[in-house]
Amino acid sequence: MKILSLLCALLIGAPAVAAAAVSRQKIVENIRKQFSTPKNLTMKIGELSPSSLQGYLKGTIHFDGAGQKSSRDIHVSEDGTYYFLAPVYGFKPSNFPGLLEAAGDKNLGPAPPIFLSSDGKYFFVGNGIGAPQNASVDPDEENLKKIILKDVFDRGAPDAPIVLVEFSDLQCPYCKMAHEMLSANLEKKYGKKVRWVSKQYPLRNNHPWAFDAAVAALCAGKEGKKAYNAMQDAIFHAQKEITPENLRSQVLSFADKAGLKKAAFTQCVDKRQTAALVEADIREGDALGVTSTPTIFVNGRKIGHIEFSNISEAIDEKLADVK
Repeated sequence: MKILSLLCALLIGAPAVAAAAVSRQKIVENIRKQFSTPKNLTMKIGELSPSSLQGYLKGTIHFDGAGQKSSRDIHVSEDGTYYFLAPVYGFKPSNFPGLLEAAGDKNLGPAPPIFLSSDGKYFFVGNGIGAPQNASVDPDEENLKKIILKDVFDRGAPDAPIVLVEFSDLQCPYCKMAHEMLSANLEKKYGKKVRWVSKQYPLRNNHPWAFDAAVAALCAGKEGKKAYNAMQDAIFHAQKEITPENLRSQVLSFADKAGLKKAAFTQCVDKRQTAALVEADIREGDALGVTSTPTIFVNGRKIGHIEFSNISEAIDEKLADVK
């Protein structure tokens, strides 16, 4: 816990006072200066009570401004000198020998990936390559167990020895580049040796129309893989011209050109009938550790850099394993 205090505590320069006399207003004034909060944002700290973090009191600071209200935890040292606004997580035994891991709860949500040695002397953040790994487990095989290959949209031979699974976002410019790269090179170099499977992973926080575009692509897919592929290609091709406001008219136009059943497709789009399928792909991606798009797996091998030379190297290695 000393680690969290050290990282998050902010000196406010007030003289030491008794816990009962901590000036909440003085802390509010310091927060306003420290973080340059606008004048129309009001802040109020509720009652402070003893925290599980030794030497600190815990309370809630409430923010109100521009029609928006929010709140977050605040910890104040018992003498009123220090405060911090970060959540405090406890630790629990991890699955790894000699390591504790930060524990989330229903109020705080998931904990950050922080690992602490059982003697409390060392810690590390387990993001990315820093996460503890089990060397006795084949990561490619573990990924394959999580990848669903039934009732999916694909290109290439269904019985190909290599399965390339791509999690993509139809609004993502890098996904468009990857799509064009794979379309131009994959079949040309490998023929029927590779099956290219498409999965939805719209980044809703960054791309406002990506989720609805995925819904539309899967609506087209109700008429088969050929229809899905035509819709996916059309959306990527027109990516720069699409906006949240014109997405519906654009996909209806694409559907008309592809000869889809207009009434059924329109109803599917308007009622978002395939939204659950998009959510299922997102959950699958989350389970596989997908955090950005495009993310590609070749027979379970996660590709680090999306360049065709890297993808081709993985395919060649997997083909050699098959032989």
